[in-house]
Amino acid sequence: NTSNSDLPDDYVSALAIDAQGNKWIGTYGGLAKFDGTNWTVYKTSNSGLPNNEVRALAIDALGNKWIGTGGGGLAVYREGGVLNAERKEETILNSFTLYQNYPNPFNPSTVISVALPENSTMSLKIYNSLGQEIKTLVDGSFIAGIHNFTWDGTDNSGKLVSAGVYFYRVEAGNNTAVRKMILMK
Repeated sequence: NTSNSDLPDDYVSALAIDAQGNKWIGTYGGLAKFDGTNWTVYKTSNSGLPNNEVRALAIDALGNKWIGTGGGGLAVYREGGVLNAERKEETILNSFTLYQNYPNPFNPSTVISVALPENSTMSLKIYNSLGQEIKTLVDGSFIAGIHNFTWDGTDNSGKLVSAGVYFYRVEAGNNTAVRKMILMK
């Protein structure tokens, strides 16, 4: 708590651990990072945090910290600057990768990212928990690189689907991958 640490508030609402083992702690008084020895606190007064009330925290595959705040909106942060797909491509495109969708759980839309090491045809389909195809999101030819696709929670007819567990499946060249996501209403 605040009496035995540098937490900015005793009410902890979010926690994430990055690839370096740093603990990121969202509180109603700001965001704290603990590296095992030192504390760093981020507030509206010393960072780009739009509101001190941190309610959600996630770290994406590129190391960016996505910070959801109460009434202040969303912030993204990474030491050394936020990485976008174009900068990261150079180091990860030696293999096919299907990333976890973000956000997850989501409402009403989510982003699905796929890294292609070479030009190929690709299909991206959404399935319900019974294995029934709900939506064909992508079906075509793509160049090598990282591609981001947004699913808006609708089926092939444009109708909103119900809340629940869904799966997305990508087939690209000889590669196939499946991941799970949760739509909340």
